[in-house]
Amino acid sequence: MPGVEIEAGRAPKNFEGGAKIVLNGQIIGWTGWGSDTGRTLLYVDGSGCRLLARTAGFAPIEQAIASLDGARYTRVDIASDTYKGEVETDSILAAYEKGRFQCGRSKKNPQQKIITSKDSQGNPLGSTIYVGADGATKLARCYEKGLQLFGKNPASSISRAAMARVLKSVPGQMLVDQLGDEWKEKLDGWYRVEIQYRHDKKRPLKLDMLTHCDENFSGAYPFCSDLLPNVNPERPDYIIDEAEAKLITQGRACRASYGGYLNTLHSVVGLTKEEIFDFLVGDEPSRKLREAGIMNVQQFKQAFQTMLETGVVE
Repeated sequence: MPGVEIEAGRAPKNFEGGAKIVLNGQIIGWTGWGSDTGRTLLYVDGSGCRLLARTAGFAPIEQAIASLDGARYTRVDIASDTYKGEVETDSILAAYEKGRFQCGRSKKNPQQKIITSKDSQGNPLGSTIYVGADGATKLARCYEKGLQLFGKNPASSISRAAMARVLKSVPGQMLVDQLGDEWKEKLDGWYRVEIQYRHDKKRPLKLDMLTHCDENFSGAYPFCSDLLPNVNPERPDYIIDEAEAKLITQGRACRASYGGYLNTLHSVVGLTKEEIFDFLVGDEPSRKLREAGIMNVQQFKQAFQTMLETGVVE
């Protein structure tokens, strides 16, 4: 890629050798080689991604990665920034309560936590809302980006040069230039919603995610789709094994054949869901599912919940 240079650098953790990746004089990431697994690491940070987006773009990187045998993304972060108060902490919490972070047919809210930060003087630096469990294959981070970077200092007291320095020089100056004379007003309402995708063998990350950022951001949660209403949502595909395929097939057949009957028992006859279950549940587990090897309780629960969240079970 034009403008890209490799400079000597420290080896990343678990790698024998390493180097810095430099684009137009700016460090955008690192590479590492010599791991126990035989894999090579390529890491590009946030400022590097911003610079790539404004110069060469991500298409050349995707093409290079796709040409490598066994290449995969282990983590991809996609963020959406707003500047006029379109998104705030309260609106995130309200969306969560309304179920806009539920996925597929799942009616269960993912795990959520809020962390409030302060600077060395005790001044608030805003709150970060996490949606999703630690170590999950998908996690949302929502926070006040302007407050995080500049604290309670009014935007009018911050110079263009100071903002550019905080935003790592070249990308920061580009952002300042892009915002024009309104950048100080937009800084006060700067809010970031960030989606973190991690690799999973059941849901590998697609190699075209870098050139389909909006689509994969929109597909993460219904709330994200609300932010980008004109974008067609995409998400990593769930790989179904034989046992899960039988689970889906039997579930769909049961719903098609007896869904109306069960609804009548509940909504017309007035039976509770527990009463309906006790009335209809069989004496033994499904023979087909048992033969398919999906009788491990934890495996069954995890597979079924994942299929609900990913929309495999419609």
